[in-house]
Amino acid sequence: MDAKFLRQVQDEGWIIKSVDQDEALVACPRAGCDLKVRLKEGRKIPTTCGPTSPFQEMVVRSFEDVRQMLWPRRLALDLTIKDVEAITGMAPDHLAKMEKDNPSRIPNIETLILWAEGLGFQLVLRHTGLTPYALRTIEQTRQEVKKRRVRQTYHKTRRKA
Repeated sequence: MDAKFLRQVQDEGWIIKSVDQDEALVACPRAGCDLKVRLKEGRKIPTTCGPTSPFQEMVVRSFEDVRQMLWPRRLALDLTIKDVEAITGMAPDHLAKMEKDNPSRIPNIETLILWAEGLGFQLVLRHTGLTPYALRTIEQTRQEVKKRRVRQTYHKTRRKA
């Protein structure tokens, strides 16, 4: 599977779910849409339903991005730091150390999820497309797919036990 074709698929808005030697399984990026399509190289790439989401979203690239969204939300709700700590079950003064400028504490993912949910947010991971390096790696490793899938099947059964 050619990396250039995979880039075109992503440029058209599709989310790459898996890639075999002959085809790519892709999904619609729209929230709530379950459309999946198998695309073969050289064929026309159809259009998606569109990426529009009915929810407020923000791309997060650092903890500072999260902090700059959660702090104004707490203020808009007229909640104190102690209120949010009580809502989320955080230890006293834990939130103050995370919320201040130049924070002395960076939360682990569990604490971050609690903090966001306590203020009415939900953390969502959304497909945005693979990097050029990831696409090139996929292209170069398709001959190993069968061997990798056998290994993945073994690990999946081992994890269920």
